[in-house]
Amino acid sequence: PQTARGPDGFLYPMGSWWGQLCAGIWQNVWLIRQSDWHVDNLVIVPSVRNHNIAVSMTVLNQGNHVATGHVAVTVWDGPTAVLRHDQTLAAAPGRPVTVEWTRPWPNARLWSPDDPHLYRLSVEIRENGAVQETETLRFGFREVWTEGTRLYLNGEPLRLFGDEWHYFGSLENSRVYAETWYRMAKNAHANYIRLHAMPYPPVFYDVADEMGMLLVAESAIYGSSKNLDLKTPAFWKNAKTHLADRVIRDRHHPSVILWSAENEVLTAYGKAYETAVASLKEVVRAHDTTRPVYFEGDDDPAGAADLVSWHYPLEITEAPALPASFYAFMPGGLEGSRWKRTKPLMISEFGLMWEAGPKTVAPAGGNAGFSGLEGLWAANALITQAQIEGFRAADATGVAPWNLV
Repeated sequence: PQTARGPDGFLYPMGSWWGQLCAGIWQNVWLIRQSDWHVDNLVIVPSVRNHNIAVSMTVLNQGNHVATGHVAVTVWDGPTAVLRHDQTLAAAPGRPVTVEWTRPWPNARLWSPDDPHLYRLSVEIRENGAVQETETLRFGFREVWTEGTRLYLNGEPLRLFGDEWHYFGSLENSRVYAETWYRMAKNAHANYIRLHAMPYPPVFYDVADEMGMLLVAESAIYGSSKNLDLKTPAFWKNAKTHLADRVIRDRHHPSVILWSAENEVLTAYGKAYETAVASLKEVVRAHDTTRPVYFEGDDDPAGAADLVSWHYPLEITEAPALPASFYAFMPGGLEGSRWKRTKPLMISEFGLMWEAGPKTVAPAGGNAGFSGLEGLWAANALITQAQIEGFRAADATGVAPWNLV
């Protein structure tokens, strides 16, 4: 529609290629019939450090009279109820009532890539003994945090090696596709996937929960295409609405360990928008305080990031040959750089696989790249390996060449 565009581009986050091309309804749609009782904003916060679980929700009586409801919250491990909370409340029409409770849970089975154990939380509201409303969420008991230059899952430091790519279309909107991708990534010893440049269909998060694949959940605020109208305040208003919605949709998935608030906005548009980009963290924090937030490829805007993120820190793609830094980047190679070693470092995109021709990789692979793809990819592998070794030696938390898939 005309309202989607301003003088300098889109007024809404559009994601990458598919988000800018698709039209109409291309994901699943649900029509939900509700009673007068409604559960909203259900939030589950497990804490490994505190050995407890906190649950909060809003209960709304949408009828036309004051009503008394009985709220039963149950945590299930398969068919077994392991925790329960019961509460009776009186609710006036149209006035939300907050239900909150915290329980010790010292013996919870932790969700991890090696043991992706899932629990289920159910909410049931009864009025006069009859069930009026039910709500169910699946979750894992786990906790993520940063400390110094380390990212921790359940108290264990993570070293992330991953994959990411553009979403290409509705053919990918299937459980089989997600399972195949994650299985191939695990076979390549990858332990995380960055769902790049848009909120992927929900099945991608469900499968990751079940398979133990760690995820970076990214918004559709995609600066790389350089077609956003950042000068118009309406863009930032729409961007924040989008970001809040995407956090609310996926915040209960244990596989999601990091929020990527945007991708390469400052890389594409410059430092003039640093404050606006940094303010996106506040939007995430308003709806989820349990995961670190960072900004893909845009370093550490205004010091707001929980992790520093770089894209292509060594590549000089205009040069006919590889820069000397490809070979010089070894232990200590980041000393004196803009990384101050106060936060974890994510090198979330690097390498030349997306554009390297034989001439570019010849310094590493010789003439083999001119005779066929096998030689070209072998040279690329040598270059990527050298970079990975250097980044690890410099203590980077995460590395993800663009791209394995």
